[in-house]
Amino acid sequence: MSRPRAVRVVLADDSALVRVGLRRALSGAANLLVVGEAGTAAEALDKLERLRPDVLVLGLELAGGGALEVLERAPGLSVRVLALAAGPVRGPIAQALAASALEALEKPASWDGPSTHLLQERVRAAARDQALGGPRLAPMRARDREASGTRLLAVGASTGGPPEVARLLAALPRGAHPPVVVVQHTDAGGIAPLAEWLTQVSGRPVRAARHGEVPGAGDVRLAPAGRHLLVNGRGHLELHAAAAPSLHVPSADALFLSLATHLGPLGGGVVLSGMGDDGSRGLRALRDAGGATWVQAPETAAAPGMPKAALLAHAVDRALPMAQLVTAVREWMAA
Repeated sequence: MSRPRAVRVVLADDSALVRVGLRRALSGAANLLVVGEAGTAAEALDKLERLRPDVLVLGLELAGGGALEVLERAPGLSVRVLALAAGPVRGPIAQALAASALEALEKPASWDGPSTHLLQERVRAAARDQALGGPRLAPMRARDREASGTRLLAVGASTGGPPEVARLLAALPRGAHPPVVVVQHTDAGGIAPLAEWLTQVSGRPVRAARHGEVPGAGDVRLAPAGRHLLVNGRGHLELHAAAAPSLHVPSADALFLSLATHLGPLGGGVVLSGMGDDGSRGLRALRDAGGATWVQAPETAAAPGMPKAALLAHAVDRALPMAQLVTAVREWMAA
């Protein structure tokens, strides 16, 4: 049996020391091949044109705002972007990141074992992503606000999730639809630009959830970073700090479990692309409570971990490609 083709990677960071650390972290990994390095935006774009890598690992602190230029041009060069940030990302770079990169990883103090493993896995996930560089989703007309009953749809996603969330939102019914609440793993600075980008590509307002609000027909709310988003028995949204150390805050599991407890058959849950197993336990609980559940087919996800975990938890009968999943959600909303 032939070995799979190595993922070709270009490293772009204005620090030579960072590039050395990145090269060492990736060089020992199976099926990952560093084919070039760049210290400026001009060098990065030149390497992308000449070497045609699968993945660009991009430091967002390139001098002169160079990272923004690279992010804006990367989709046209058919390269997937994995961004590295020294701190919170804001402004135009954050908006471009939400639209064109899987996520921004924080630069560690050193590339030790866990950091190296995480980097390798995220590079592989970026290489699997088929959404970057695809056509932009056409915006839909603003929908009316007639009441749509008390159903509510919850969505959980992580690595590779933003393009799939955008695709789902853009395909929702043109009339009033049940409210949608989304847990998308990202850092604190990424929620506002993500909400803005989702608003632009889906044609409907998307914003961060507020504690105590009651989402209405057609509303779309994102879980803020650092807080679990829950739905209570009165249909109000609640934001809570983690009661104990948790890998994911917000957590898709916590959101789905709240739907299982308080909505039962009126709740719907979707697990999309992401690493790890967040959402699997809660989605199974929602299914057991009579709710509707869907999972993206792992082979179509940029990061198949979360969909695979949901399947192993028997949270659904079968996973669906995005086109079929979107159709099933629309039919549930219209029923």
